[in-house]
Amino acid sequence: MRTSVLSGVLLLAAVGVQAQPCTPMGILPAPWPVDRPRGNPRQERLHSLSYAGGRYFADYSEDYGSEVTSFAATSTDGTTFHLVQLPPGAGNGLYHQPLYLRGAYYASFNSSGNLMRSTDGLHWQALPVYAVAINHPINWTGEQFVVTGEFGEVWTSPDGEHWTYRTQVPNVMRPMFTGLADKDRLVVGGTQFRGYTEDYATWHLEDELPGPSELATDAIGNGWFFTLLEKTRDGRIWLPVAAPPANLEYDFFAGREFLGMGGDHSGPDGLALALHVLTTANGDAWNDRVLGEFLTVPPGLIYSFGHAEAWDGKRLQFLMTSSSRDAGANRIENYFLVSTSCADLGDPVMLPAVSHDDGANQTQWRTSLALHYPGPGAGEALVQWLPFGQENPAPQEKRIYFSTGESVELADVVADLFGATGSGSLRVTSVGPAVVASARTYNDTTGGTLGQEIAPWRWDDGIGKDEEGWLSGLSDSGDLATGFRTNVGVQNLWVNEVEVEVVFRDAQGLELGRRRALLKAFEGVQWYRPLKDSPAGVASALVRILQGDSRVAAWASRVDNRSGDGNTIRAWKLPWQGTVR
Repeated sequence: MRTSVLSGVLLLAAVGVQAQPCTPMGILPAPWPVDRPRGNPRQERLHSLSYAGGRYFADYSEDYGSEVTSFAATSTDGTTFHLVQLPPGAGNGLYHQPLYLRGAYYASFNSSGNLMRSTDGLHWQALPVYAVAINHPINWTGEQFVVTGEFGEVWTSPDGEHWTYRTQVPNVMRPMFTGLADKDRLVVGGTQFRGYTEDYATWHLEDELPGPSELATDAIGNGWFFTLLEKTRDGRIWLPVAAPPANLEYDFFAGREFLGMGGDHSGPDGLALALHVLTTANGDAWNDRVLGEFLTVPPGLIYSFGHAEAWDGKRLQFLMTSSSRDAGANRIENYFLVSTSCADLGDPVMLPAVSHDDGANQTQWRTSLALHYPGPGAGEALVQWLPFGQENPAPQEKRIYFSTGESVELADVVADLFGATGSGSLRVTSVGPAVVASARTYNDTTGGTLGQEIAPWRWDDGIGKDEEGWLSGLSDSGDLATGFRTNVGVQNLWVNEVEVEVVFRDAQGLELGRRRALLKAFEGVQWYRPLKDSPAGVASALVRILQGDSRVAAWASRVDNRSGDGNTIRAWKLPWQGTVR
């Protein structure tokens, strides 16, 4: 039977999305380059799928028996792929996830020792690095690139173009992982050894491990160099990683957590397949998100995960293969993608009440956005613009890229980054380790700016079911010439629909009025002066969810009518108090 990349949607039932809000599990055909006609090979293979720098990369081969042809493709949307131009002899040139840094992509050949570089992701040029199969991540210290070859050769470069051979891991063949614990310390290891160097001359290796070591995968985050069974901060002291509750195929880091993908067969005949996204902050315990279960796995087939790290800040994609049980041997039949996203993946931060708009009393409201990347290597932030008063299922977005330690600030982010006007929210999601975000909405006057900090909202900060958000210090004088005015807003933190009610009270606890909003995907609303018809010097408000499976941010903006100076009031989240009906 001919092995092929699946060209149609897999007809299996998927159920069981868990309470942690995740999008329904999608089952999609594996991508195929639109500019490569399909031949009639004995076998087609999709070796890997990855994401870097705003592009998706896929690596393929076709086996005609007497000849195996390898090629690669790239896409900006994850759906439509085009062939890339690889250097001669590149082989499976995009098997490993590329590194994107300062406008260029870097990737290693799978079948030879060279590195290659591209400024557009489509056209690649070989770099002068000569090692035996660089099968490990390309590291960036903030000052230089570091790569390790199949036999432990170490090369460095200050600019990605000019490379120097530094050393070789002594008496080692095929290190299974390499990575940087910090900018000066290179950590290496395999099934029978582990260790580090701080100067690329002296090596500190343990060649007798206390037990079996499976260090075939690696990720770095939260100060940990993280492998499948162990973790270390410095390469000296190694601690165990808790066993995951499901079969973990590989892991990487996004936001504040390590993410792993896996699945396990269940049922009396092992014919059902449950899919999991596993997360952990430090490897001590795992959070198991059971995304769904295939209920109609055909007899005689097993399913496994391919090589994929396709997290782009919006969706997480599994590359899966189906294999037949044939005389005790597995034969790959088809490749397909499983796609999902969850509300807290990548540790998204919502910044509500950003603006490029005119306000009352000749105020002109603008918002500045500051981003900082404290993590290792290269970082990426996905910034999405969510205008108020409408659902935002596919918001306008921009990506901002960093080297370790870099910062950027946009003085008028709504206009400068999106070319937009009006008010809304920004959602900032980390594609790799966390990017720190802060925002300031200010009144731009002839005498300078009068601003208010925008309180960031993570998913766990949001007000959910059986919780209350309380706003205090609200005020409206009823007269724009004196006192204060207050605007109040709520923002849906996810794509699931949610109905919100806000109940206003005066200083004596008497009700002043109510507002309700049915918020769809990433929808927000800000009410202008909801207390203007019931002026109150001191007032409060309760924010609660009436129905729906999501969480909301809630805030108030209190502005001095004379000076135009404002301050942001963030809702305090409490368990249900039962004091307001």
